[in-house]
This record gives sequence, structure tokens and C-alpha cells, in this order.
Amino acid sequence: MLASYDGEGATREGVEQEFNDNQFTTNPYFAAYKFINNSDKDRLIGQAMLRYDFSDWLYIQGRIGEDFYLNLATSVTPTGTAYRPAGDMSEVSLKFLEINSDLLVGAQRSFNENFGVNIGVGANRLDRKSERINPTGGTFVIPYLYSLGNLLSRTGSGRRTPFLEKPHQPRRGLVQ
Repeated sequence: MLASYDGEGATREGVEQEFNDNQFTTNPYFAAYKFINNSDKDRLIGQAMLRYDFSDWLYIQGRIGEDFYLNLATSVTPTGTAYRPAGDMSEVSLKFLEINSDLLVGAQRSFNENFGVNIGVGANRLDRKSERINPTGGTFVIPYLYSLGNLLSRTGSGRRTPFLEKPHQPRRGLVQ
């Protein structure tokens, strides 16, 4: 029988109940009930456009769009796991913002029903910012208390790390 006293793949002491000689083959009940792998994401996407027609052939148009999200992922190898008895934990917090805007002045002229010209001149700007916080560590001081503050050893980045900033893209013109 794979399930133990608690029905979740652990002994009464909370240690993984092993079912073969390989400690890296995790008891599936223990993995399903004791491991923690959570992810929470909040996202906001929006856009707006404004256009003004000076005449039936000349216009100016501005657009802006944004994409913003926050993502928090938590992973815990619990106390009592056969291949890592003291357990470990990692958290990844990612914040991302992208704003894309452009301005276009355009002219459109038809000379007859078979021939016409569209001309557009404009500029585009793309701004991206990201920030990552990734504290990790191992050995829980108080067994079964899964908190970053309860880790004996800490690795990874517990501070804010901007890993991508991409300001301003070049201007572009368009003729069709």
C-alpha cells in the first residue's frame, strides 16, 4: 500500500514513506499532498487611440497600449522528502511593464478609382521595464513551517534585480 497512516504518502512522523530503494523516486501521494507549487498572476492590458481628421485626406493619429503584470511563484520541497530531508523553498516575484505608443500623420489621396497614394510619417516609442526578486534556500529551522524567514541557508537574489529595460525605439516613416 502506497498511502500511509495519514493517507498522504507520509509516515506518522511526517517523513516521506518510500516504496522502493531509489530515494529520488518520490512517493506520488507525498508529492501530490505535501509539495507546494503555487503561482499567482495579475495582469492588466489596455489600449487607446485618438484620431483627428483635418480634412478628407489629411489626419493625425496617436495610439498607446500597455501590458502590466505581477507574477508570484512559490515552490516548496517539504520537510521529510527522501532526497532532501530538511526541505527547501524558492519564491520568484516578477513585475513587468510595457508601454508602446506611436504618433502618425497621414495623407490619403485618390486621383481616380484605379490610382491613389497613401503617405504616413510617424514615430514610435516602446518602453519596457521588468523586475525580478528570487530568494531561495534550504533547511527549515522549524520543520514543516514553510516560510522564507524559516530557512537556515539562503541563496538566490532576495533583492530587486532589474533584468530588462528597453527604452525608445527609432522613428519610422511609411509610404504605400
